[in-house]
Amino acid sequence: MGMTELVTLLKGTVREPPRLVQGGVLLQRQPDVAPRAYVHRVFNPVPLCLARTLPFTGSAWKRHADGLLRDMNGCRLFGGAFVLTGVCSSIIDTEADLGQPIDVRYGNLWDRPRLMVTEDCVIGFEVGSSKTLPIILSGNDFSPSLYDPSGRYMTCRWGSVDEMLKSEVIRMQSIFDESGHLRDSDQPTLPPEALTWDTAD
Repeated sequence: MGMTELVTLLKGTVREPPRLVQGGVLLQRQPDVAPRAYVHRVFNPVPLCLARTLPFTGSAWKRHADGLLRDMNGCRLFGGAFVLTGVCSSIIDTEADLGQPIDVRYGNLWDRPRLMVTEDCVIGFEVGSSKTLPIILSGNDFSPSLYDPSGRYMTCRWGSVDEMLKSEVIRMQSIFDESGHLRDSDQPTLPPEALTWDTAD
């Protein structure tokens, strides 16, 4: 899914029109949270040569760099409940309100799930009430899955990154209102299949 398609999908989840800024797109201010808080942040694609400078190996990383990062350089949706990571660099010019994406090195070079196989890579996270679960791209069939924090147990699997984005935006739209707040403060944000890991030690 390209950046334009994702922004179009997200427009239906908020009240305000998208705000185009240097480096990406912001959707729906949240002044009650912080002066520069927004419900959604989507980052412009980065040059492929920049993504390939990172010291990653494995077939999943190559697919990720050649595919998703060429479409957009990550996103932070629903106030950070759903994150796709991106390349952070001082040469990427972004507006202060947008900032930079969550660094793709998290989960790959730093805090890598200890049981994740070599050919796979972490491309994002979903954040629950007590745990952050990694979204891992398979090095075999390039499908994304949500895993427990160790990277051993799969909780949800999607056929493609596009399918994951569409289904999770639709699911989270039923949990968050148009201002980006939980409709019910007790409502879990993780998929039902993953709730066991939100409370597990």
